[in-house]
Amino acid sequence: MGPENDKWLIASAQEAALVVAAWGNDGAFLGRSRQVVEMITGAGGQLMCLSMTQAGEPGYPLFLPGKLRPIRFPGYGSPVETALSPGDKNEARHP
Repeated sequence: MGPENDKWLIASAQEAALVVAAWGNDGAFLGRSRQVVEMITGAGGQLMCLSMTQAGEPGYPLFLPGKLRPIRFPGYGSPVETALSPGDKNEARHP
């Protein structure tokens, strides 16, 4: 955290074709996750995620199914469903 890190987050978001948030619940420490979302979206980046935790943070990918595909990050306070690969036998979306 800090101004130098923020500078690189913004620059990377501006250059990236895809920005996926995946910090899990720990990202909320000291309000950092909201700061990062504001920086990335403020820089014109479209933020994506693989899933949302019950606490409302973008899911950390370690224990998520490999068939997930990025979906648009809904912002805080918005429900979101986990994105399964198209054609998956279980087409239902899992929260």
